[in-house]
Amino acid sequence: KQIDETVIGLVADGTGYGPDGAIWGCECLIASLYEFLRFGHLRYYPLPGGDLAAREAMRPLTGLLDVYAEKEPLPRTWEPILAAIEPDARRRQVCVEQIKKAVNTAQTSSLGRLFDAVAAVVGLGRANHFEAELPMALEAIADPMCTEAYPVPIEPDFQEQRIMDFVPLIEAVLTDRTRGVAPGTIAARFHNALVEAFVTMALEARAASELKTVVLSGGVFCNRFLAGRLIERLKSRRFTVLWPTQMPVNDGGIALGQAAIAAARLSQET
Repeated sequence: KQIDETVIGLVADGTGYGPDGAIWGCECLIASLYEFLRFGHLRYYPLPGGDLAAREAMRPLTGLLDVYAEKEPLPRTWEPILAAIEPDARRRQVCVEQIKKAVNTAQTSSLGRLFDAVAAVVGLGRANHFEAELPMALEAIADPMCTEAYPVPIEPDFQEQRIMDFVPLIEAVLTDRTRGVAPGTIAARFHNALVEAFVTMALEARAASELKTVVLSGGVFCNRFLAGRLIERLKSRRFTVLWPTQMPVNDGGIALGQAAIAAARLSQET
């Protein structure tokens, strides 16, 4: 379907440079071919290590836990989990110091890196040896019979953007892991939490804009468990849902989008 209208865009991937200088990766946009408004996003967290952060799961996890630690100290019961992901305590401390001193560290809203961290917590590996290895493993073990979801509160920030707060989610994941909850159950609750958060975000965007069409984009939506459940839930709330079927949903579709925007702006100028 050719799009020449304003829509609600749910965009979820690993790394995208935002105009505010942060690394974007989980956004709700109200957008057309001519302009966009960032309606909401995943809460920012520090990502230490540059390109290594897309490989080593301990790096995004350290950033997520740094935000958690703003509320209270990390429980000691989590230490064995962190040690299993990165046995070298010195390397873990280096990540902590990088964040503390803001050395080679960027703020990010990346959902892909959140997947990496959760996959590592449930014991699926310490690193991505190829792109999206850990997220794919997490999708593969998710229990399709599980309908429970972790909490992901959505609140407005000082700019009136809606913020998806991952802190209760990451706390629940680590707590369930320490309690011996099955990895497949944790994976399903995690996926379901994201589905519910995206649906809530879309509902709030519709209330604010009266838009009823949602477009899904970004590499995270290669995940069929997530995309399938999200599409079903959005349709049940009377949204028209569009997603790529002839072009890649991930980076492969970027060039087509750039060409469409360029063509629209050119026609507008002429």
